Amino acid sequence: MMFTSVLYSLLFLSFRANADSDEFIMDLQADDSATLKDASLYVGDDGKFYIANVTTTETALVLTNGSLHITDHDIAVGIGKNYLSLAAESASYEIAEPWSIVDGYLKLYGSDFHAVPSGEDDTYVLGSINAAVGRDDMIEVSVRALNTDNTGATVADYNVASSASETATEQTGTATSSATTLTRLSSTNGAPVSLKGTLVAGPVAALLLMAI
Repeated sequence: MMFTSVLYSLLFLSFRANADSDEFIMDLQADDSATLKDASLYVGDDGKFYIANVTTTETALVLTNGSLHITDHDIAVGIGKNYLSLAAESASYEIAEPWSIVDGYLKLYGSDFHAVPSGEDDTYVLGSINAAVGRDDMIEVSVRALNTDNTGATVADYNVASSASETATEQTGTATSSATTLTRLSSTNGAPVSLKGTLVAGPVAALLLMAI
């Protein structure tokens, strides 16, 4: 019974290392702008991210590779000429990353975003912190990562690099404790177990324990 519990614990920690962020609603925040104070963020038919007074919203999640996945469009967000889009419109277009969630707010390159007039009345396009720098008509905005349960709470913070590092540390500690426990159990049954002084964490540790 204890062997099974240890194995499941190791596998659970391994899966956590490869977990995406919680799914969230992309909630635009532009409290300092009378124009965009009540606006929403959405993806247009052309794949661009628009900001306007509409009821449409987008849900997304940050993947383990640091990219942002828009739920309803089943595609990762890209960037070209500092503007966000789901479709390539310039030679500089590439997948935008790394994304993170910090204090409940979505970040790209660790920063917030710029909203720039689209050419249509009261409609803006979303760009990175590098878009339209210095322009008088650019508006600084942020995106809050809200829970999809409509409680108004934000999802847990998420950072690919720090999450992987913290989980690896947890796995190492668990593997050490588990190996010691299994050694004692096997010795009690008359079959000593030797790990030969090697510490193995995560999935490899799980396989080793299964072999024992």
